[in-house]
This record gives sequence, C-alpha cells and structure tokens, in this order.
Amino acid sequence: MQSYISCESLFREWINMKPHGYILSLGHNRSDEHLKLHHSNCIVLNANIVGHGGNSTVMVCSDSSNELVNWARLNFWNEPHFCEACRPDL
Repeated sequence: MQSYISCESLFREWINMKPHGYILSLGHNRSDEHLKLHHSNCIVLNANIVGHGGNSTVMVCSDSSNELVNWARLNFWNEPHFCEACRPDL
C-alpha cells in the first residue's frame, strides 16, 4: 500500500503502473465523511487531481480494494463511500 499527500507526479506514476488498482481519497480535511474509494482509472478522481498539486489531498493506493476498506476501518472507524462514476467493487 502506498500513500501520497498532494504529490501529483508520484500519484500519476502509480496509476500508470497499476491500471487495475484502487485509490482511497481522503479529501482536504481528512475526515471520514470524505473517504471515497475509486478505481485507479476513475475519470472523476483523475479530473479532480489535475493541477491540484499542493492541496493536501491524501491518496492511499493499493492493488486491493479490501485492503483500502480495512485501512479506512482501522484509521477512521468507518467505511468509505464508493465512487458513483467508477463503481469500484470489493
């Protein structure tokens, strides 16, 4: 599992290497209400990242959606929301 804090270049590199991976976005305030699970090729997620370097968005990346759901449970005691656009599966 990898975590990227507003580092667009490293995040993009991970996406290119893992086109079938998953990403948990935490939003700007890192609250559980903004936890959202995406496929790495999600058009909504990728559109929101472009040009937003330095905004403190945290992206946690993994090959396993279950790993990210478990990470959210351990760190936020909550389940992430699932992106409506890419509809990641478990």
